[in-house]
Amino acid sequence: IFDISCVLDVIKEGRASLVTSFACFQYMSLYSAIQFITVTILYCRGSNLGDFQFLYIDLLLIVPIAVCMSWSKPYDKISRKRPSANLVSPKILIPLVVSIVVCLFFQLVPWLFVQNTTWYVKPVIGGDDSVESSENTILFFVSNFQYILTAVILSIGPPYRQPMSENKEFVADIIFSTILSAILMFIKPE
Repeated sequence: IFDISCVLDVIKEGRASLVTSFACFQYMSLYSAIQFITVTILYCRGSNLGDFQFLYIDLLLIVPIAVCMSWSKPYDKISRKRPSANLVSPKILIPLVVSIVVCLFFQLVPWLFVQNTTWYVKPVIGGDDSVESSENTILFFVSNFQYILTAVILSIGPPYRQPMSENKEFVADIIFSTILSAILMFIKPE
C-alpha cells in the first residue's frame, strides 16, 4: 500500500510483538524457577525428578505451550498507552518475583502435607532413574499444573493482543495439557 494507512497496522503488530516477547521471557523465567523449586526441594530429601518426568515437562508441556503462546495476534484497537519497552523494569520484575514466591508456597504446602499422610512413601536415596516417592509424585503433578496456569496468566490479551480465546492453538494446547496431566495424575501406580 503506497500510503500511510499501514502505519496503524505496524504499530499494532509492533506492540503485540513486544508484549508477546516479554510474556514469553517471563514464561521461560517462571518455568525455570518452578523447575528449580521442585528440584531443590527434592534434592534436600535425596531425590530428583526422573528422566521421563523431565522429558514430559520439556517436550509435552513447555515447548508446545511456549510456541502456541507466541502466536497471539494484535488487538484491533490501538491503546493510547504504550507497553513497557524495558525488560529490566519494576513493572516486569516485581510480578515475576511475586509469581516465584507464590509458586514456592504452592509447592511447599502439598510437599509438607503429603509427609503427614498414611500412604506416604519416603524417597529411596541412591536408587536408579525410577523414583518412587510421594514427594516426587506430588511435586511433579503440582509443578505440571503450575506450568499450565502460568502460561494462561501470562497470555492476557487486550489492550495490545487479542484475547487468549482468539488463539485457538494455544487454547487447544492448554486443554490438551490439562487433560493429559490430569489423566497422568489418576493412573494407578501399578
